[in-house]
Amino acid sequence: MNLLAPSASLLEAGATRGAIMRRLPAFRIRLWVALAGLHVLATCGVPVMNPALADDSVVPGIPVIGLMAPDGGDPIFLVGAPGMKWNGSPTWAHDEKLIAFEANNGKFAEGQLHVIAVRGPFKGSVRSLGVGGAPTWSPNDEELAFHIREGNSENQKPGIWVMNSDGSRRKWLSEGERPKWSPSGNSLVFAGKFEGFAAVYQLDFTNDARTRLIDQKYQNIPGASWSPDGKQIAFIGYTEFASRTGELVVMTVVDRKTTVVARGRIGWHPNWSPDGTLITFTMKDPEISGADRVHVVDARGGFEPKRLKNQEIGFRNVEAEWSPTGFQMVFSSDRWWPRR
Repeated sequence: MNLLAPSASLLEAGATRGAIMRRLPAFRIRLWVALAGLHVLATCGVPVMNPALADDSVVPGIPVIGLMAPDGGDPIFLVGAPGMKWNGSPTWAHDEKLIAFEANNGKFAEGQLHVIAVRGPFKGSVRSLGVGGAPTWSPNDEELAFHIREGNSENQKPGIWVMNSDGSRRKWLSEGERPKWSPSGNSLVFAGKFEGFAAVYQLDFTNDARTRLIDQKYQNIPGASWSPDGKQIAFIGYTEFASRTGELVVMTVVDRKTTVVARGRIGWHPNWSPDGTLITFTMKDPEISGADRVHVVDARGGFEPKRLKNQEIGFRNVEAEWSPTGFQMVFSSDRWWPRR
């Protein structure tokens, strides 16, 4: 199965795609043109980036990107970058047509950003956008923010960057890592160590001010995210990084009031449900040392974390994120995938 092969000939689809592209903003046209180029190369026999098939060609133990129902049901393989040993940090565009993710060769400093089309005329096409990790879409999907790690293969300045969604016009913004765009589009929340400890910071685009949002001092912060209404921020702070022991905290932005909604061996980037009532994150399985399992918890702390189903297979299930409509989740997993 070639996920890049077009479902109809380019001649037959040309008129339809032309009509679609005339209605798209310029930034999206550039990205669709790049994806269309992959289809042309595929039909001409020229090597292109072809997502690996998880049920045969992905080596067990290598996390790839998959989709599942919000309760963990119906897990299906989506994409794995060839030759890479880790695929993760998947995130939906707001129109649900594209998913950005990161892949690396086992060295996180050498991570590469990719975008896969999951709906629309170029479904299944993948494009590499260059060095970077932990992507996040702007509210209008015109830009991507991301981080670049120290020691990257292109010798780029480490920290938070932003670029157009087609990979053009890269710009460095600040030191830090794992950014998330605010719903208003006016700021980013991210993790940083500027004062000798890990904390959550906000970068305000209106005045370029960088502000620390929390008083608690942590050893490490693997991620923070805005609530859909922009009034709260969820973050994970490690009190003992070596064992990945920490707490999932919800903070009200206006008064900085915090509520701990989960504690334990937890991790990675927390993400909100579209209605703002739930948060998904990862907890270590107490019966399998070190194994990661996706859980959800009430954003108000109303119930204990609940593990999603269908996670008995595989060692690592992480970084789940609801689609904007809430009907699916994208996540990273090294599980064996059901044949389709």
